[in-house]
Amino acid sequence: PKVLRSVFSGNITTDWISQVEANAVFLILRDTAFTSDEAFLEWARQDLLRLFQRASYRMLMFVMSPSLVALGTAKRWKQFHKGSDIVADPVKRNEGRLGTNIRLSYPVGLFPDLQLVRQGEAFKIALSCAKAKDVQCLHHKQSPTESVYAVSWDA
Repeated sequence: PKVLRSVFSGNITTDWISQVEANAVFLILRDTAFTSDEAFLEWARQDLLRLFQRASYRMLMFVMSPSLVALGTAKRWKQFHKGSDIVADPVKRNEGRLGTNIRLSYPVGLFPDLQLVRQGEAFKIALSCAKAKDVQCLHHKQSPTESVYAVSWDA
């Protein structure tokens, strides 16, 4: 498709591409540039860190508390995604840690498993940028249309 050719040629002229196209870009990158899923995920972590360090995100990620970043996930998701939804439960304290469940709902087949794992890494990086310590994220694919991320950090 034209948009994928423009992404890979560096001539993209749009600020937005669909999630399907973004997934295709990431999977093509995985298959052609990386020897393993872990190598791809390490690159993704570094890419996400660079993204969150941009001026447009820096004010959000580096000034807000981890709890506010977690609770604001749904609002920021809606700004950049169509056809899928995120809901974050209230942040609770449990045994010296703070945490929440983040529920991602989507049409059947929208997110390949590797992209769902990458999304968990995005939650971890975002919270780390907000000064959360020892961030952990457990991903549970509940159904073909929902994934739940149990995210926690030191209180």
